[in-house]
Amino acid sequence: MARKSQAPRKREQIAWALFDCLAENGHENITIKRIAARAGMPHGVIHYYFEKKDDIVNALVEALTALYQEKFQKFLESGKQGTGSRLEKMLHYLVEAFVFDRRLNRVFYNLVQMGFERQGVNAPLRRLLDAYRGNIRDMFVQAGAGDQSSPLAMMTVAVIEGLALQWMIDPDGFDRQEVWDTVGSVRDAIISSLPADPEDNHAVK
Repeated sequence: MARKSQAPRKREQIAWALFDCLAENGHENITIKRIAARAGMPHGVIHYYFEKKDDIVNALVEALTALYQEKFQKFLESGKQGTGSRLEKMLHYLVEAFVFDRRLNRVFYNLVQMGFERQGVNAPLRRLLDAYRGNIRDMFVQAGAGDQSSPLAMMTVAVIEGLALQWMIDPDGFDRQEVWDTVGSVRDAIISSLPADPEDNHAVK
């Protein structure tokens, strides 16, 4: 039996093993044995850390939420910039992290499918989406968007996830430049709706 102090590390190891399994095989083919093999441990050991498979799914969703929450907070806390520059940087981060990463997309949409099917998975997914929107909303609040911060955050998530879904399912339907052109149009529309920022000394490219 593993030492109790090792439990958080082992739980995280198992959760990320599930990530790999979802990315490679899809949720329909996931078993405790397959997760254990990917984690490099006997499948009986899994039950020491997790009662059932949904608990591993929840741990993975929580790990993803924490990881990207931390990354986004670091972005928000990075050097002082004008609204246009921060928005440009945020959209670039979201596109690179969430549109062009097919492996992450496959995992996310497998988790969404599982959330439709099982209420126990739906709750942590709702928390993940709430954190996703909340991080973006915070940036708009800082930009002075006021009551429009939440709608702008929802619209940004909708654009990014819509592009991610299309990029994953129909990668030959459009190229990277078309993605950036679309995001650029969204960026320009958002900037035009925000109050002028004296830190913006030049137009965003």
